[in-house]
Amino acid sequence: MEKELFENWSEEYDGQVEKETFPFTGYEKIKAAIRSRIPVNHSTQILDLGVGTGNLTKPLYDKGAQIYALDFSEKMLEKAREKMKSALLIHHDIGKGLPEKLKRAKFDAIIAGFVLHHFNFEKKFQLIKEMIPHLKVENGRLLIADVSFQTREAMNACRKKYGQLWDEEEDYFITTRLTKKINPVKYTQISECCGIYEILHEAKRK
Repeated sequence: MEKELFENWSEEYDGQVEKETFPFTGYEKIKAAIRSRIPVNHSTQILDLGVGTGNLTKPLYDKGAQIYALDFSEKMLEKAREKMKSALLIHHDIGKGLPEKLKRAKFDAIIAGFVLHHFNFEKKFQLIKEMIPHLKVENGRLLIADVSFQTREAMNACRKKYGQLWDEEEDYFITTRLTKKINPVKYTQISECCGIYEILHEAKRK
């Protein structure tokens, strides 16, 4: 059912994120923050774990980065392919880890944009641990942009504010839950309900 939802959503997705309503408040700032955290030249290799229609990686692609991207929605990938014609786009469910052809690859940056909240915390943590060894030793970084809050109180206030838009089946980030498990983690709150986690290659998993 969830896959079918995303297939149907592909035609309206770009228009919805542009409105910056929950859960995408601060979306343009998220895009800018990701661009500012990844130095790009023509040898830069970036993996997007849930590329959707390609919004977050398109600016990096335009600057010359080599883009590798996954998504479990074929129709989302079609939209992304229109924007990034030479990117390597793979139909794959990240919940199953990396596809075989990428299991030995290392990247300058790995991006998880608005994808990990679809998994419970233990699965999130497992996927993050799996990604860290795929970062290049020199300046490799994992950037997680998602619905996130610094405290449970902030999350509850946002739940109350957005009412029917809130999805009780999704598991949103609370900063301290992750920072207790991985160190160091740099976190920046971008909007009232979205933030970016930055995890470097040398991060330690507890």
